[in-house]
Amino acid sequence: MKTCSGFLLLLCFSLGATSFLNAQIIVIGKVSAKESDRPLSYVNIGVFEANIGTISDPDGSFILEIPNELQDDTLIFSLIGYDRVYHPINQIEGGEELQIILTSTAITLDPVVVEAGKKVKSKRLGWMRGGDGTLPVESSDGGACTTLLLKAPSAPFYIDEVHLRILYNTKDTILFRLRLFDVDPLTGMPGDDFLEKEVFIKAQKRAGWIKQSVSDHQILVPKDRFYLGFEWIENRANRDSLISSFKDFYNWKKEQFLNGDPKVIADSTIYQDKVIVKYIYNGNMMNWPGFNSMPPWTGLVLDDKDRPGNEGLITYERKMSFGKWRKRKSVLNTVLVISY
Repeated sequence: MKTCSGFLLLLCFSLGATSFLNAQIIVIGKVSAKESDRPLSYVNIGVFEANIGTISDPDGSFILEIPNELQDDTLIFSLIGYDRVYHPINQIEGGEELQIILTSTAITLDPVVVEAGKKVKSKRLGWMRGGDGTLPVESSDGGACTTLLLKAPSAPFYIDEVHLRILYNTKDTILFRLRLFDVDPLTGMPGDDFLEKEVFIKAQKRAGWIKQSVSDHQILVPKDRFYLGFEWIENRANRDSLISSFKDFYNWKKEQFLNGDPKVIADSTIYQDKVIVKYIYNGNMMNWPGFNSMPPWTGLVLDDKDRPGNEGLITYERKMSFGKWRKRKSVLNTVLVISY
């Protein structure tokens, strides 16, 4: 099995605000619902396209380190089914614990007219071939998401099933949050999320395809072109452990390259005006001596080949909440079964 050879691991490690000449603003807080005062889990929190973001823990708590140069920017709190909250960063006082309250969104659905006697059609959208992989970790922050651009025969339509191909999983339970994004008319990248309630994809599987019926959720998609996305749900402690493990894997690949291992090649790319060197290991990641000591993680399958039929199936991913979308050369392996 070829494992994660195309994965670009950018190592962004927190240095700590108070111990690093106050270079970071430490934001600590909790998010809860206005109507019930209950904690809100997995809220997307971040600064738009600044690659500073995270998600709240199951108890609603969060911690985020923001560079001082972003102090005049705005922190965004967003959860499907709730109105967004915007909080100016320069209004956050040192030592203050933010209490963020989200209000349920008033949902107004347009009526859907079904013609009497019209036969319901079923269609499969997506792509099923591939051998490369993608992982959620780029920093210890949360909110990583991978998407695939899809086009339906017509709209509106309902989603009946979601299929997602797992590269390798060491967790007891796989947990992803389903996302549906508009196509941004200016950039062609994922835009606003138009899913109106949270839907999670859960499974217990080590590798291969997982299939989940979502027909009970009555997910109505109003547009024929959209991005289907999957957001990794990882707790904070696991994210911190993962970034440490992948740093060790990166260093091992670099060492193998310098020692002349023919299975490792070096490739340079420009990211945010910096030269990033990635070491590509054309072998099985399980051959890495530190593989068995890694914390639990889940990877998804991508197709890294240009094949007839996958033209126009564009994959974008972000590595944290509100992070910049990056286009992949590969195609995410996922399938939707729809009715229209």
